[in-house]
Amino acid sequence: MSASELNRAAACEWRRRSQLRGACGWLALAASSGGLAACDDDNTRRLDPLSVAMTSDFAPIYSDNELTIYETKTSLMLPILAPRPEQLDRLGSESSAPFERMPWVEREDVRVQVTWTLSNLDPEPHNVWVMVDPWNEFGRYAPAVHVSDNEAMRDFSGIDMLFALPGVGSAEPRIVGTFTFDDMDELAVDFATVFKILEDAVPAGEDDEDPRATLVNHAFNVRDRSNRSPLLDPYRPSVVPGLVGFDFGLRTAEPANVALEMLVELRDEGDRVARRGESVPLLEPPQAIISVADTP
Repeated sequence: MSASELNRAAACEWRRRSQLRGACGWLALAASSGGLAACDDDNTRRLDPLSVAMTSDFAPIYSDNELTIYETKTSLMLPILAPRPEQLDRLGSESSAPFERMPWVEREDVRVQVTWTLSNLDPEPHNVWVMVDPWNEFGRYAPAVHVSDNEAMRDFSGIDMLFALPGVGSAEPRIVGTFTFDDMDELAVDFATVFKILEDAVPAGEDDEDPRATLVNHAFNVRDRSNRSPLLDPYRPSVVPGLVGFDFGLRTAEPANVALEMLVELRDEGDRVARRGESVPLLEPPQAIISVADTP
């Protein structure tokens, strides 16, 4: 089965589930919500389902004697209203290091929640990483692969979680989970911290070890919440830009037929999200790539 066929199959499955879940289209699975999701209201919008798939004929994106990576991703730009020229001018009149101006979207303005289903289409089990790499209006994060004489190592994604996925024929060859509003708020904080790390944690001399890859991976480690990490205290910016989109996908160390489906809920707290069907100028996707690989 090709990747496009897997994507079509995933979309059909989501439509089938939506019909079973009633008029609102889907069931909120987050433990924090504890019940059925309401239809779009004045400050909540739910985006159409998205999916990405990997087939066993994919070539690895990286391979050597130490590390093999099979990976597939897709992207989502959130429907964020673009600022008017006078609003952008006001933002530009203030600096907020490490950013060149104040953000149009701050973390408190738009909150994001992602409900996902990871499915195995093979009879054998697989270990699969689910990944989310954040965007804010100042850039989009891209993990680097570091190669040395002794080893090769990939940086963490913004959210980078490994799951043991049962094979077809088991009781449940899929895993369902939610990256909650709090999880995605933490991702926005982590990404803002990464900007500060890449700017400020520069080695003093040529012979000094560069700490930036270690600090970035510490910031994005899902086990390390930012408010409990003294190591990151010097790098927490005073203002945190909100998420405006992300790359999401899955990764394995072996060929596999697996699919990831995602449902995204936006909570608009700052009049920044376009309403469904509204014809208005939208914020453009960020172009700058933020990565340890691009640091001097």
